[in-house]
Amino acid sequence: AYLLIEWLERNHGERIEKALAGGGHWGFVPGALLGCVPQCGFSAVAANFYASRVITPGTLLAVFLATSDEAIPLLAAEPTLWNKLGLLLVLKIVFGIAAGLVLDVPLRRILPKGLYGGYEGHADEVDCHEEHEEHSSIFLAALRHTLEIFVFILVFSFIIGLIFGLVGADSAAAFLGSLGIFQPMMAALIGLVPNCGASVLLAQLYMGGAITFGSFFAGLCSGAGIG
Repeated sequence: AYLLIEWLERNHGERIEKALAGGGHWGFVPGALLGCVPQCGFSAVAANFYASRVITPGTLLAVFLATSDEAIPLLAAEPTLWNKLGLLLVLKIVFGIAAGLVLDVPLRRILPKGLYGGYEGHADEVDCHEEHEEHSSIFLAALRHTLEIFVFILVFSFIIGLIFGLVGADSAAAFLGSLGIFQPMMAALIGLVPNCGASVLLAQLYMGGAITFGSFFAGLCSGAGIG
């Protein structure tokens, strides 16, 4: 999965940026579609485009809502969860497009141009991961990406396991289950952490049965990588 992501980033990164920037008033449609690409640096690209008045607020919101960061590769690694992965992507795209449309239609008339910001930099200056050497191997980059996520998974798995071990798995599961309607709120707060690790933690909790799909979805919607 990460090999495919690196290949897309290397060979089609500029095309993806142009598709996002060229969307105009309907940019929230390609924004929601491209936001599903599991690369948290893309939200930073969208944020820079918005700051430099290249895209609309609705397009930015569509990207943020559609972004799932590292949760997609983790779910893709579990064939039994492919149906949930498909549902997640569809809901992300639909919510992103709908929210972008609802936001852009009124703001198009009432939002002053000055509120769009004035950043003069270029979007490719920001990346969630370390900059790749121009001639570095795609395989090495994919391996490094895989190792980074492996470390995230290892750390969060250790923390979750430690908590479950101290308070008991049944007690921890009962606590998360007892949150009821507040569980999605807790997941959304986790998603607000500006780091790829938040999506990894949410995926781990969902795959372990600690949170519901609705809470998982809420957490991923509130998360926007480093955007």
